[in-house]
Amino acid sequence: MASNTPAKQDVIFELWKHIEDAPSVMLDADDENLPMESVLAYADRINVLIWIFCKQQSPVFQATRNKSKTAHLSVISNDHMFRALLKGMLRERTDPVEAQPFWNHALAGWYLSNHDDPELPVMCFKPQTATITVGQENYMNFGWDLFGAKSIKRRQDSGYHMEINF
Repeated sequence: MASNTPAKQDVIFELWKHIEDAPSVMLDADDENLPMESVLAYADRINVLIWIFCKQQSPVFQATRNKSKTAHLSVISNDHMFRALLKGMLRERTDPVEAQPFWNHALAGWYLSNHDDPELPVMCFKPQTATITVGQENYMNFGWDLFGAKSIKRRQDSGYHMEINF
């Protein structure tokens, strides 16, 4: 019987695509007892980095200021069928030139000056692992499949789950 789980490189490509398409992602700093917060994130596939923009007053930024910190980044696709939780190192980047390639109209709407704005810290997230779950068809079918699998004690073929090390 053939597996419906795609190759690792295809899943990684899909992960980067969803990070690029997401209007925001959720981020938290490990061991800080802080809630996850919504941030703007931009994928840098070449360097395997995720650039994150937030306000200086952000609790996650304050927790990672001037030091690297383990963090979690959560990505959910617009149709809610792709879910990924990434774990990696988060650190502040102080060179405003690094933000230039990612500067766009969405950022300009949040930060009224430009990418040199001192209120605009740039953080860099280097993923180490990712846990990815992808459902098939639509979320209603996915839910019914899960419910059906529990009630009749069998596993439904409703997507795939994958662990990735970067």
